[in-house]
Amino acid sequence: MTDFRAIIVENFPELSNSQFKVLTHSWDSTAVDVDVALIFKFPKSTASEEALRKEAQILHFVQPRLILPVPVMTIFDGPPLFTRHSKLKGDHLEHFETLSEPAKDKLAMQMGRFYTQLHAFD
Repeated sequence: MTDFRAIIVENFPELSNSQFKVLTHSWDSTAVDVDVALIFKFPKSTASEEALRKEAQILHFVQPRLILPVPVMTIFDGPPLFTRHSKLKGDHLEHFETLSEPAKDKLAMQMGRFYTQLHAFD
């Protein structure tokens, strides 16, 4: 965590007094949450760097074309390369069964539209 924090603060000194939390150690990158507001992703390899660049390009393309929000990633070439995006508002849907029927219907309609839009891309 110390290395990630140092890199982030070096590039964004205004975040020096922020709270930092490592979210995931995935196969491709490590995500760091800053103040429950920003996400920084650090790729673990050259192949992961390319995957992160592609992810940012895809998100940039789909973002204005979808009804649900998607992150808008900014790439910083470093070294090391990393990305930054604002954390999306909302909660994890852990207990679908506890939602009211109208809430379930609304969510189903939103997800259906989202997937229809997403699958419409060529």
